[in-house]
Amino acid sequence: MKRIVLLVAAVFAATMPAASAAGPVDITFLHAMPGPLGQALKQIVDGFNATQQEVRVRAEFAGNYDQLLQKTMAQLAAGQRPDLAQLEVSLVPRLAAGGHLLPLNPLLNMGNWQDFWPVFRRQATLASIGGTVWSIPFNNSDPVLYYNRSMFDEARIATPPATWDALLEAARGLTQPGRVTGLGLILSDIWILEGTIWSAGGEVLSDDGQHLLLDSPEALRAVDYWARAVREGTARVYPDIQSWQADFAAGRVAMGFGSIVSWRFLQPQIRFPLSVARMPYISRPAVPVGGANLAIFKDIAADQRQATWQFVEWLTEPAQQARWAGLTGYLPVRRSATTNPQYAPLLNLPATPSLKVGIDQLPFARPRPTAPGYVQVQVEMRNMLEQILLQGTDPRGVVRQTVERANRILAEEATR
Repeated sequence: MKRIVLLVAAVFAATMPAASAAGPVDITFLHAMPGPLGQALKQIVDGFNATQQEVRVRAEFAGNYDQLLQKTMAQLAAGQRPDLAQLEVSLVPRLAAGGHLLPLNPLLNMGNWQDFWPVFRRQATLASIGGTVWSIPFNNSDPVLYYNRSMFDEARIATPPATWDALLEAARGLTQPGRVTGLGLILSDIWILEGTIWSAGGEVLSDDGQHLLLDSPEALRAVDYWARAVREGTARVYPDIQSWQADFAAGRVAMGFGSIVSWRFLQPQIRFPLSVARMPYISRPAVPVGGANLAIFKDIAADQRQATWQFVEWLTEPAQQARWAGLTGYLPVRRSATTNPQYAPLLNLPATPSLKVGIDQLPFARPRPTAPGYVQVQVEMRNMLEQILLQGTDPRGVVRQTVERANRILAEEATR
């Protein structure tokens, strides 16, 4: 891995850019917020642009998180780059290890940094890459269980399942062959698998980030819960969140997992009481935190760097985070935002019920794996799930092969 050289704090001692005769400093912000989330982000960006004259932010939608990464990598290969990008948390290490991102420790006001939820600080601080902060939490979330309240009532299921055993039992009671499947499992939602493994007492990666640990008894137990539900016919496998959402809204599946922000996309589609519950667990509660962080690119001009940091600081102010949570349903990344007058009423609004559940889960939330090679490893894990869940292949052999391929990927990335 390339040696990462921290920039000295003196580089950042200059004051923020001032407006000049040439006009404000323009910065480009690549984001991955579609639909209503994109509209909310536009409101936030427009609000910043209206508060001052020194900096003008131009927000560009780049597709989903993977497409944003592809666009960014293409720009870097062409000698171009945005000033700021909204990177899904598991994608940050790849760009940081490649030497593309600005280390942010010298910029941090430590009092403000301590106000961020500890789990988000841990997610942003990459132990495998110098123990450095390479991104700032912004739109962060955790997963929850969504369920059709009417179907629960019809099946006489009084409470949402708290454990995976109860989840499978509920799925059996909700399944009506040919009409309704109890549970939806989404191949692209690797973070749900991560949380399931942790809840069984297992780990996904070794502490040094160089070994995939899916062949442990605890991890295999977690995978077996998924496989068992599909074998029983009480779970249906979906390629992505959008296909599950369509079936859920149409009443063809009774339960499924999604980010707390999925509520925004589900609510306009459904015609039944939509309810949300904590993530079920196997032995102990455990959930991943996901979403995206804000990363500044290293080789931008000094005035661009200062202007970009001014925007990032503004975005993460408690008042802005409270407003962002209200517009989107994302978790506020700073604890003091939860005491902001704009925030407290959100927890009791019908439009944001998943927000309170997301906050309630933070005491047992964990960062997603942050090894630089984990981007490619997730592809291997999805392929593994396809073989197990769609082809009915014995989990142990597939897991073993996946671990072998993943370990080679992790080793190669660690030596770059």
